[in-house]
Parts: sequence; structure tokens; C-alpha cells
Amino acid sequence: MKSTIIVFLSLWLCMITGAYADTIYTWTDHDGTQHYSNTPPPEDIKQFKALESKETSESSPARRPGYDRMVQQSTTEADRIEQQRRDREKALENERMRADRIRRKAQIESKRRALEQKIEAIQKRAVSPSYPQGMKAAQIQQIQNQIKQLEEHPANGQ
Repeated sequence: MKSTIIVFLSLWLCMITGAYADTIYTWTDHDGTQHYSNTPPPEDIKQFKALESKETSESSPARRPGYDRMVQQSTTEADRIEQQRRDREKALENERMRADRIRRKAQIESKRRALEQKIEAIQKRAVSPSYPQGMKAAQIQQIQNQIKQLEEHPANGQ
């Protein structure tokens, strides 16, 4: 996003000053951002292109072919940068969704194991007058229903 703004700002500045400039300079800085200007690049930039404008008659639409080429390059570069940004966002969203699925699956499995451990604990309990077989079976059935619901509707198990 920042690179796109810089490219568009550079393009806008070039358009404003383009009517007065005979040479348009283009270069890529150390951060990988492409610049366009009617003034030469900073001294630490060794590689740059100078697009010379060939003045023709005032009525000719092809008066500044270098400028038109620069505008086309800038537009192409901005489109490429925007597509890369969208691709990165899509990849990040896909990764988040995958991580969420893995996390939900782990939570469901953990809850399932906890419910199965409850069933095992109930099965090990001894039957007594205060804890009859019917109560024991009802508790086991209730937990088995929770497991079944967890399997059928995993999103509700969170």
C-alpha cells in the first residue's frame, strides 16, 4: 500500500511538473520503491534512466513520448504492486483460515477426550443405593449425546 501511494504521488508530481521538464528520471531506491522525477536522483543512486522528451509541434498529441512511456510504466508498476498486495492478503487470509481450522479441530478433539474420560470415570464408579445403575447409565448416555452433538455440529463444541 505504501509503495502504491509513493508511485501514484510520484506520478502526480511528474504530471504537474511534466509540462516544464525536458528530461524525466526514473530509478529504484534501496527499499525497492520506484521513483520518477524531473530532477536527477540522489547522488547515492548509481543506476537510473533518463527519458528525454523530444519537443514537436504544439498540436501534436505525441509531443512527449518519454512522458507517455513513463506514465505507462508507472501505471503498470502500480497495478503490479496492487496485485502483489492482494495476493499477499489472500495468502494471509488462507493461512488464518487454515490455522483456525486446525485450532478448532484440536479444541474439539480435546473436548472429546475429556468427555470420554468422564465416561470412563463413571463406568469405574461402583453402584450403590445412592448411586443406582439407572443413574449411572443416564449420566453415560448424557455424555455420549454430548459427544454425538460435538461430532455432528463441531462449531457448537467450542
